[in-house]
This record gives sequence, structure tokens and C-alpha cells, in this order.
Amino acid sequence: MVEAGESDVQIILSIKEGKDFEQVLQPTILVGTLNGHSLKTDKIESSPNPQYDTDLIWETNKITMRKMRSGQASLKLECYAFKENENKEKIGHVLLSLRSAHLAYKYGDVNPKASWHKLIGLRSDLKTNKPELLLTLRIEDRKSTNLDTALERCPEVESHRNPSGDFRKCNPISIPGETKCATERKYTNQHFLDCQHLKSQMDKMMCLCSSDTAVCNCMNVKCAGSYHCYCLYISLVAITSVSPKLSGRRIEFRFHHPKAENTSVAHATISAVTGEKSKLQNIGCQFHFISTPNEIKQLLQSFPPKISMYDTNEAAKPVSLLVLDLKPLFHQDKPECQYKLPLYDTDTNKIGDVDVMLKLENRGPHFLLNKETADKNLGPPILDDSLAYKIVDELETWKERQKEMFKAELKKKEERHLNMLSEEWRRQKESLESKLACSVEQCKILANSLNNATEDLRTRRLKSLENETRLIKANENIQWRYEVKLQELRDSSHSMQSDLMSKVSKLEEKKSALEAQVEILMYENESLKLSISKLTNELQMYQKGSLTQDQTASLLQELKVLEEKLNNAQKGKSFFKEQWGKAVREIHRMKVDHQKTMQDQIKNSKEELKNVDLAEILSIDTRALTNDQILLNELQKEIDGIKPRQPFASKEAYGQIFASVNDAFSEDSYNGNKIISGKSDERNERLQALREERDSLLRTGSYSSDDTVIRKLDTEIRSLLVDRRRV
Repeated sequence: MVEAGESDVQIILSIKEGKDFEQVLQPTILVGTLNGHSLKTDKIESSPNPQYDTDLIWETNKITMRKMRSGQASLKLECYAFKENENKEKIGHVLLSLRSAHLAYKYGDVNPKASWHKLIGLRSDLKTNKPELLLTLRIEDRKSTNLDTALERCPEVESHRNPSGDFRKCNPISIPGETKCATERKYTNQHFLDCQHLKSQMDKMMCLCSSDTAVCNCMNVKCAGSYHCYCLYISLVAITSVSPKLSGRRIEFRFHHPKAENTSVAHATISAVTGEKSKLQNIGCQFHFISTPNEIKQLLQSFPPKISMYDTNEAAKPVSLLVLDLKPLFHQDKPECQYKLPLYDTDTNKIGDVDVMLKLENRGPHFLLNKETADKNLGPPILDDSLAYKIVDELETWKERQKEMFKAELKKKEERHLNMLSEEWRRQKESLESKLACSVEQCKILANSLNNATEDLRTRRLKSLENETRLIKANENIQWRYEVKLQELRDSSHSMQSDLMSKVSKLEEKKSALEAQVEILMYENESLKLSISKLTNELQMYQKGSLTQDQTASLLQELKVLEEKLNNAQKGKSFFKEQWGKAVREIHRMKVDHQKTMQDQIKNSKEELKNVDLAEILSIDTRALTNDQILLNELQKEIDGIKPRQPFASKEAYGQIFASVNDAFSEDSYNGNKIISGKSDERNERLQALREERDSLLRTGSYSSDDTVIRKLDTEIRSLLVDRRRV
């Protein structure tokens, strides 16, 4: 991120392992990006719990680090899966905030606790069981410059000892140039982060140096004087763009030697049509290598050349970075081949294909290099064994000096740290003791107040219990009194109610009896008044005419006969009245029935109007209405014929009656006994008929007890009852 001399802070992301990767069946790789700079791990084979055990280190200064922390910058760790054609597919990512990073230079702990982080941005098939990564993020101070210088020199020695190299330690694919230095040292630096492990690391380096010395001796015995000079020709034949990102641009191709700093540059213009192949001319270079014939294959496969593509208008950021695959070069009879290489941008998106032609030429033993011209761009010479041994000896002596210096400095730091800890511990102990004493005093005060409060609460509780018992007893006593009083009131009310009901019933019986007696007395009083009036009239008649006793007796007899005839006439009149009332009731009933039938017919006709013709229904109804009117007129005529036209007999009829009195006197006297014997039966029948008529009129609902007809019927019933009692 910054130059090595200016960086004083390291941001270290430790990736321990993963879990829940059962559904990921391809090899995986992790790419960390911080502030536009990316680092990546090795390719790990598919496993439910992949073991990464990798540290990604970014170097920067404290000012930049503070800016990133204040700007809420995040470290993005992306997980990719490799497909069959070496394409990468993104699985998910994790975002880590720099503000949550552990500050090792501040707290002194270089091994913070790791935590699990779930991947986000997953596909739908991975969301049920989300994969997780065990991560730690910490920020440390950068070690001294001498230590870093020595560590930077170690890979050069190892690269010379083993021409195939350990390419895992310095593989800068898809990494910008300014982060390359940090990436190449990430696996070495992670062994020197903890000062406590320095001794074991130095011992390992000593063992490596001793073992490498033996290896170099064996190599000198077998391979002395067998170095050859090889020339690798790289030519780009054509390029095909599959993305608008590459179309119509002028591209600058930079060919990078894997073991030297020199590069070859060529320019070409890509076709503006997407999918069209653009032929390239004179786009290529040649690289020179020095190695034995047996190890040239391993050397080229371990350190393949690289090609970076830049837009001439935007030279700051590469368009694509290619790593040549040299395996097909050694699968042919002749060391030359041509194949198609896919192009990927910095976001691992495919943007095109390029046709690459490779050719390897053996120029013979190493002494021919002196005859080559400087225009061939052969690169720097390779270190010999004596120089390597000298470097190793210097490193061993430097290692011993650094070890002694480090031990002395470490001892001083330990003493200072222990003194600081003891002083801090003493101060903390005194403050804690003072706080403890204050807390003990406060606890005693609180305990005393608690005891007083509990005692007060106990006394209050006893008083409340006593008051509660007294209230319960008083409540029970009041409840018992209330229930007794309520029961007494209920009993007295029931007895009074029964007495009053009995008195009321008796009074009602007496009232009904008295009313009957009053009615009888009133009827008797009226009859007595009538008899008095008759007697006074007779007396006046007797006084007017001085008749004999026989005439008086005959007149009295005639008077009785006339009275009987009058009664018979009144009976006939009442009979016609009864017939007339029955006819009226029958007409009323017929009217009611006719109205009901008419209403039913109207309802039925309304229901049948939907299916029957309206004209036919109206004609039928009009005919039925005319028939009903004719029938009602006939009934009215019959009623008028039955109704008596004169309520009383005329004077001529009475004259005829008085004229026939003498003629019928003898017949009546002859049949007197027979009439007297049949009067009781006639009264009973008459009484029964009047009662039925009154009940029938009341049932119709058209008459009430206050109507004149009902009153007349009641008076007749009373008179019949009085006559029957007299007899």
C-alpha cells in the first residue's frame, strides 16, 4: 500500500479455517481487498471444513490507517470457487470494519480471539446452510528495517538453491504492483509476528541453511558445467473481445520476465466490434533463461512469464493480467505450441481470448552467453554457489548478532514491563483496598438499615394481622346479623302476603255475593214497584167504577189472561229478536269469511299473475265480485223480511185481543193448570237461549258488555231467574 521505508503499521487478516462448505464441491480461494489493494490465499481443495491457515498482510503508515478507520473503511474478503475451465465463480464475501480490528500495538496482545463470520451475498442454494470463516483482524507495528531486509533476502537465496522455486510464496497473480512486495513477504512475515517464536524460527533457518548446503554440494557434484542458455519466444497471434470493455481500445502489452526486472512493451489496436477476432502483428518478445536441461521444465512451470495489458489512455490501472501456461510446451515433440488463453479483468470477469504461440530454443552451454549482443535483453546473471555460501555465512553471523541483541532488548523490555506491571498492580491494589473498605462500611450501614427496616416491617405486619383478624370477626358478626334480619323480614313478608291474599279472596267472595244479592234486590224492588203501580192503577179503577165483587173477580181474571197473552206476545217478539240477532251474526260471520276468502284469492291471484293473463284474471274477478254482490243483496232482502217491522202490537190488535178475552176466558180457565205446569220448562229453555245468544254475541267481538243489546239480554236473564225463584 505504501513504500517499505514509509510503512510503520501492518494490517493482518488471519484466516484459520472454514465450516459448512459441504455444498461447495470445487477448490476455493480467498481474495482480500483493502483500499483497492488485493491479496489472495492458495487454492484449497473442496472440504466441509477447509483449513486455510493463512495471514494476509497490508503495510501502511499510521496516518493512512487513521484516515481509513475514521472513514469507516472495510476490508472485503471474497470467496471464489474454481470451475473446470479454471474460471472463478464467486460464492460470497465477508465485510470487516477496521474499527473492529484488534490494536496489538496498543493492548500488547498479538493473538486475539478468533470469531466466526458468515458469508453474505450467497446463491439461493447456499442460503439454507451458510458457510462460515474463522477470522481475526489485528493491527500491529512494523518490525525493524534490518529484520525485514534479512527476511527479504531469504527468498532470493531459496530461489537460487531451488530453480523450480517455492512459487507459493511469491505468486502475485491479480495483485497490483504496489502490493506485490507485501504479498511476497506474507508467508515469511507471519512467522515473525510474535517475538516469543523468534528463537524457534532462527533455529529452523539454521537447519535449512545446513540442509541447503548439503543439497548444493550434491548438485555441484552432479551438475557442474551443465548449465545451458535457453531462449523463450512469446508471440501473440490474435485477440478476440467478448466484452465492450476491451473493444475499440489501443492496448499496450507488457511482457514481464519472471526472474528479472526488465519488461518488453508492444502496442496494438483492438477491433471495435465485439466478438470479432483482431490479428496482431509483431506483438511478442523473447526471454533468456540459464538452467540445466533437466530443470528447465520445472523452472518455467514454477516461474512462468506474465503479460499485463494496459489501456494507453488509462495507464494507471491494468486492463488484464495474464500468466502463461507453459505445460503444453513440453507435451509436444518439439518445444513449441500454440493455444488460446482467456482474458480476465481485475474483477475476474472474462473480457476476451488471445491466441498465444510459444517456442523454446536451446542456445547451448552457458559460455555462449558471452558472444551474445546486448540487444538480446538476456536479463541479470544468476548467482553462483560461492556467492550463495557467502550470503549464507553472512546471514548466520547476522542471525547470531541479531539473536543476542534481541535477547538483550527483550530482557530489558521484560524488566521494564514487569516493573510497570508491578507498579500498576500496586496502585490498583491500593485503590481496590480503599474501595473495598468503603464498600464494607457501606455494607455495614446498609445491613443496619436493613435490620431496622425488617424489624419495623415485622411489627407493622403483626399489627396489620391483628387488625385483619378483628375486621374478619366484625365482618362475620355483621354478616350473621344481616342474614338473620333478612330471614325474619322474608318470613314476615311471606306471612303478611298470605294473610292479605286470603283477606282479599274473602272480600272478593263477599263482594260477589253482595253484588248478586243487590241485583236480586234491585230486580225485586223493580218488580215491587211495578206491582205497586199496577195495584194503584187497579185501585183507581176500582174506585172509579163501583163494580161488584164478581165483576172485579172477572176483571182480575181477564187481567191475568191479558197479562199472560202479553207475555206470550213478548216471548214471540223475543224469539224474532233472537232470530234477527242470529241472522245478523251469521251475516257478519259470512262477511268475515268472505273477506278472508277474498284476501286469500287476492294473494293467490298475485302469485299467479306471473304466469296467467291479466285480462282473464280481471274478468274472472269482476264476475265473482258481481256474483258476491247479488248474493249479499239477496241476504239483505231475507234479513229485511225476517226483521219485525213494528216492535209492539197496534191498537187494533190490542182491541181484537181484548174483544176475544171473554171468548177465550173459559178456554184459558179450562187449560190453566196445563199452562202453569209447562211454564217452568219454557223458562229454562228461554234462559238457556238467552245465555247462548249473549255468549255468541260476545264471541264475535263486535259487541261488548256496555252495548244496549247485551244489557237487555242481561236484564231478561235476571228477570227469568227471579221468576224461577218465586215459583
